[in-house]
Amino acid sequence: MKCNVGPRERIARFAIGAGTGIAALTVPMSTWKRVALGAVAAAEITTAAVRYCPVNQVIGVDNCPEGEEMKHAERDAIAEIRGAGI
Repeated sequence: MKCNVGPRERIARFAIGAGTGIAALTVPMSTWKRVALGAVAAAEITTAAVRYCPVNQVIGVDNCPEGEEMKHAERDAIAEIRGAGI
């Protein structure tokens, strides 16, 4: 997967995800609003963790610094090798 979430955007996504997750758990609101906030929190934290956002790809935004993609490609290759039992 191509990296398109940069370091600053990643921090912002974690912060937004944590904030909306805490709000979903603590602020009194209707169930559907709580579920919606939880979904936003999960999406933000997930995109920050994997450093890929499909919305960024659709709108043509790539904040990943040069050289980061190589690190991710190496990590993915190592994971495949470990998964294959080699």
